[in-house]
Amino acid sequence: MSASRWIRILLLVWAVWILFMMFLSNQATPVWIARDAITRNTTFIDLEALIPVRDGLRVRIATTAPGLVPPAPVAVKNGRMQTRVPIPEDVGTHGMHLWSALPATGEAPPAISNGTLTILDPHAPWIAIDIDPFIADRPWSSLGTEDPPLPLTPVLDGLLQLSQHAVIVCSTRLQENQLPLFRQWWDLHSFPVSVIFPETDLISLSEELTVRLGPPVLRLIPAEKISNDTKPIPEISPAIAISGDPAEWQQIETRLLDLLALEERKNR
Repeated sequence: MSASRWIRILLLVWAVWILFMMFLSNQATPVWIARDAITRNTTFIDLEALIPVRDGLRVRIATTAPGLVPPAPVAVKNGRMQTRVPIPEDVGTHGMHLWSALPATGEAPPAISNGTLTILDPHAPWIAIDIDPFIADRPWSSLGTEDPPLPLTPVLDGLLQLSQHAVIVCSTRLQENQLPLFRQWWDLHSFPVSVIFPETDLISLSEELTVRLGPPVLRLIPAEKISNDTKPIPEISPAIAISGDPAEWQQIETRLLDLLALEERKNR
């Protein structure tokens, strides 16, 4: 084989290698995504994570919840890790904490997105809120772009006020794989620590959680999503239509405080 042909082959191999490396550099880094979880159960909490690896890899959990002893590592199945974590009697574990999924052995994953782990004490109130689409000025599809969403100031201020009185649980049509970008955006704009459930609607989510947590104090849903075709919301938890009006959020906080005072009198 002539020297010129060898040179052409080497150049072709080099070009293919360069193109392959460029392709890899443009691929999104796989993220290990711990989903948010909440319970009022005094004995266990169920955790789930999206793990972009082959089935069978064993995964452990790590958490900031004091006194919470992680269970033995579990195997990934269909790209997910699911495990049940015992809750000790120590009330120090009550509250909102962070947790993450990690390899049982070996190197840490290339990217991790921490989830919240919330254990409500027996009388802690919670609020169900549909955060689509009123919380930001453009859809979640613009996350990670050069023109990302901006929060609506009255809504941000309103959520910060409400978070002082109750745990905020949010439903959103956000896709699971968008959670890392969404969490970065949420923290960047100093939203309160909350429980986020992607790919859900407020009605079904609040009904599901009511079985485990008891009814929310309030259900907040954008006005345009309340129509004649909307499934009725149980009156045990008042539903309030919300918007970006600052005065409206002040009224919601007043209503919440009145309801909490009423609940306190009932529990005496």
